[in-house]
Amino acid sequence: MTRLWTSVTLSFGAVLLLPVMVVSSCTIETPTSPGLPFAGANAATTGPTVTSADPTAAPQNTTLDVRVLGTGYDRGSRAVWALKGDTAFATTKVKTNSTRYVSAKELVANITIAVDASLDRYDIVALTSSGKKGIGIEAFTVTPELTVTAIGPAKGGVQAEDVNDQGWVVGNTGTLGISPRRAFIWIPTQPRGTTGTFQDLGTFGGPTAAATAINNSGHVVGNAATAGGGLPFLWTKTAGMQNLGLDPLWTSGSALDINEVGQVAGIAQTASGGLVVIWNVRVDAAGVVQVLSRETVAPAPAGGSNAVFALNNMGQLAGWVTYSASTSNHAVLWTPGASGWTMEDLGLLPGDYGSGAYGLNDLGQVVGWSRPQQGCVHAALWTTQNGKLTGARALEALGGCSAEAWGINNQSQIIGRLTNSGRMEATMWSLAGDASTASVRILGRLSGTASSLGMGLSGSLGGLTQVSGLSHATSEDKGTLWTVR
Repeated sequence: MTRLWTSVTLSFGAVLLLPVMVVSSCTIETPTSPGLPFAGANAATTGPTVTSADPTAAPQNTTLDVRVLGTGYDRGSRAVWALKGDTAFATTKVKTNSTRYVSAKELVANITIAVDASLDRYDIVALTSSGKKGIGIEAFTVTPELTVTAIGPAKGGVQAEDVNDQGWVVGNTGTLGISPRRAFIWIPTQPRGTTGTFQDLGTFGGPTAAATAINNSGHVVGNAATAGGGLPFLWTKTAGMQNLGLDPLWTSGSALDINEVGQVAGIAQTASGGLVVIWNVRVDAAGVVQVLSRETVAPAPAGGSNAVFALNNMGQLAGWVTYSASTSNHAVLWTPGASGWTMEDLGLLPGDYGSGAYGLNDLGQVVGWSRPQQGCVHAALWTTQNGKLTGARALEALGGCSAEAWGINNQSQIIGRLTNSGRMEATMWSLAGDASTASVRILGRLSGTASSLGMGLSGSLGGLTQVSGLSHATSEDKGTLWTVR
C-alpha cells in the first residue's frame, strides 16, 4: 500500500541474547554439548535421546506443533520444555498441550509459548511411558514476538515507505524540507529477515528522487526530479530506474502505487489542474518496462483538487477529492467499469469535517482518517462492495486522543498510529471476518525515539507480517521495520 509521505537491527523491548547455559546434572544424568542428546548413564541401550527439534525456534505468544526427533520413544512418551533444569510452567512459560507419538524416532508436541516467556534457549525433555528420560540441551529458542529493526543510514533522516511479501523495503533518505531526498531499497539477506543491503535507486539527473511503493515482483515506483519537473519512474533490480513518461499535456507526474497486475497509479499536473492517472505497463524478463497506455481516471473538480494513494489488484483506487477551495477533503474510491470510471464519495464519520483514504485492499476495505473541525483525528475504516459504500466507522483508539490508518493488506490487517501515553506510536488493527476489530496492537518504536508511524505492510505469511515506517527522534526520522508474529 502506498504512503503519502516519504521519509541497523534492534529487538523491541529486549535484545535476544543466546547465553551459554549451565545445566545442573541429576544423579543419573550427564549433559552433553548444546544441541546434542542428554540421557541417563544407560541411555545408549535403554533411554530415549533428543537429537533435534523442528522448528528450532518460535516467538512468544504462539501455539504450534514441534517435531521432537531422537530415539527410544514409545507410545505414551511425552515432551516437555525445561529452563535451567526446571520444567515447571511457572519458570518456563512453555506449556505442552499434548504429545503425539509418531515413531520410535519422532514425537510431535503441541506447545503454547506465553507472551512473557523468557527469550532464551530451552532444553527439550523426552519422557517415555516408563519414566525414562532424555534431554536435548538448548534444542529450542524462544524469540521475540515483535522485533523492531532500523533501516538505512543512522543519520540524515530515513522514512521506510513500503514493504513487500519478501521483506524488501523502499523509502527515502533526507529530512523533508531540509536536505535532498533520495529513493532507496533495502533487500534483506534472507527473505523477511532483519539484516540486509541498502541501495540508492539513483535519479534522472536531478538532485532528488522519492520511492513510494513496491509490489511482490520487486518493482518500485515513485518520482524523480529533472530540470523540467518531476517524472514518474518504475525501478527494477535488473534494469534500474525507468521513466513511465507523461502525456503531451501533462507537465509533471508522480507514481504513487503499483499492484501485481501491471498497473501503476499516480497523479499528473496540467496547465489547468491535477489528474488522477493510471499507467498500464508490462515488465519483461530483463526488467525492462514497456508502457502500454496512460489513462486519466479523474480530473480535479473545477476549483478543487484530488489525490490518489492506493491501488488494489481489481484496479480500484482510493484517495480524496476537494470539491472547491472552500470545502474540506472527502475520502473517495474510484472503480473501473465498462463505461468508464465511477467515483464513490466515502464521506465523513458523524460530526466530522474532512476525511482522506490512504489504504485499500482487494476486499474493497478502505482505511484513512476522518477529522472534526476541532479536536482529534479518527482512524477510519470504510467497507465497500462493487465500488459502493456499505459501512463506515472509527477504529479503536484505546482511549487516546488521535489515530490514523495508513495501509491495509488482504488479511485485513491495518497499519497506522494512535496516541499511547501521550505519544503517537505505530499500531496494528486486525479485523475479523465481519470487519469488526479482532485486536489492536501497539508496535512501539526504536530505542531513543519519541514517536512512530506505520506506513506500509506486507501480507501475513505463516503468521508473520512486516510493517515499514519511521520512528521520530528530536531532529530526524529513522527508518523502521517491524516484524510482527
